Amino acid sequence: MDAPYDVLKFGGSCLSSAEDFSNAAKIVSRYRNPVVIVSAISGITQRLIDICGTLDNADVMAMIQEIQATHLYVMSKITKKGAREPSVEELRKLVQELIAIAADLKLRDSPERTTLIMSYGERLSAVIMKGYLLSHNLGAQAILSNEIIVAEDENLLEATVDVNWSRELIRRCVSNQKNEGNIPVITGFFCRTSSGKTAILGRNSSDYTAAVVSSSLDGSCLTFWKDVPGLMTGDPKFVKECKVLRQIGYEDAEGYIRNGARILHGKVISLSRESRVPIKIKDFRNPDTPGTIIGSPADFERDSSQIP
Repeated sequence: MDAPYDVLKFGGSCLSSAEDFSNAAKIVSRYRNPVVIVSAISGITQRLIDICGTLDNADVMAMIQEIQATHLYVMSKITKKGAREPSVEELRKLVQELIAIAADLKLRDSPERTTLIMSYGERLSAVIMKGYLLSHNLGAQAILSNEIIVAEDENLLEATVDVNWSRELIRRCVSNQKNEGNIPVITGFFCRTSSGKTAILGRNSSDYTAAVVSSSLDGSCLTFWKDVPGLMTGDPKFVKECKVLRQIGYEDAEGYIRNGARILHGKVISLSRESRVPIKIKDFRNPDTPGTIIGSPADFERDSSQIP
């Protein structure tokens, strides 16, 4: 019997440098059956939004060149022969696509242009993560989320996922990649409508993507690697004696989210509870610390030591 899937989500604040991508690859290597979800590199989504609102072609090109330089620099730190070159070629191809979309007058001022441009942060990040996994001798393949996740509406700027429709697409894709010896590296943040247009799930929604993927894979655990030690009893910026919650039920965790804790996208916990998927929040900078488990009493009994 295959090991249960571990869906691992890496946020943009944890993917800001070559060292971060290398550390993420090391974390992935600790799991028996990982599926990876990535956000855009920190700050890139905002630059893409700036491109959407810029009319001057020279300014647009300058911003795209800056984005390309950022990603090429991170990619340049891959030293393993044969791991860097194919990914650099993929990256350059994506940048050329972005240039063409930004220059397409037929799309000017349309929501479709906005969502297409905004999706390129995750597209670029997935290619880099793939390269770093290859450099750690791990088979990997970048997967576009709009190939496997479908929206239930035509709201391009804040779509809601049709989980039932998407579930079989996700299962088939992940199974095929695993059969080929690859770790799927799936882009967060965007999907497609039933008419085939690229839609985004709202800002900071790559967590939602991860929850959709994990809810589709039987026996999976969903782990969010973040720049915090876990879900805390308060904001450490304002509460001196706040503590990390080691274990917490789904409903109580939802209460923290409703009361302002911004650690997870609002739809993550409800979807995970419905699918009986335990959630872990782990500290990317200190991966051996226990973090927080969100789930049922049965999940707590299994003990977090079974989950890296």
